Amino acid sequence: MRRRQWTGAVTFVVLWVATSSTGVRAQTQSQWWPELDVAWRPEERVRLYGLARVMTAEEASNRQRMLGLHADLLWLPRGFLRIGYRSVASMPDTADHEHRALLEGTLSGAKGKLSAASRTRGEWRWIGSRYSWRLRERVLVQYDVTMPWKRPLSPYVAVEAFYDTRYRAVARERYQVGVSAPIGSVVTIDVSYLRQDETRASFPHVNVLWSKLSLAFGRGG
Repeated sequence: MRRRQWTGAVTFVVLWVATSSTGVRAQTQSQWWPELDVAWRPEERVRLYGLARVMTAEEASNRQRMLGLHADLLWLPRGFLRIGYRSVASMPDTADHEHRALLEGTLSGAKGKLSAASRTRGEWRWIGSRYSWRLRERVLVQYDVTMPWKRPLSPYVAVEAFYDTRYRAVARERYQVGVSAPIGSVVTIDVSYLRQDETRASFPHVNVLWSKLSLAFGRGG
């Protein structure tokens, strides 16, 4: 009798774990975000910045593209102000189209090789005919190191929260760990892992490989 009870208990635990794991996998999606950034500084305190990003999910048909144009007013190394516009659309069908205006401010500071930056961004969004706005707050901490082959490397961690007026709540959180490496004075490569948790989405959990190629031209480029 006791042996049957133990067998039944073990079977229940195994089935519960298997069911829970399947549920978690069904709610989690893996994505790859390749991105190209181009910045140009015509003046010491002015920077023009554009980006192109493709957000590709495991299903080849589930893709989005983002295009953005921005103008920055710089107070480096203390921070900068940014105004910009971004267009987000599904691919290849662009019927589900978002127009997004943004205004953000970033404050930064450093002590030795350790630096930190706090970014506050407001986004005014038109998704189809629906209007909403979103407030995003991100904190990033970075540590600069020099590799034995004399190349600089900057590992970093970041957390970000999204307040969305559609739900009147913090609806999305992001956790990111990555590394940035300049190659010469123009090119920078950035690779990171990002975890996105969202309370109101078809996939509440998203694991992202984010690869970014940045080109900087002009003064300070």
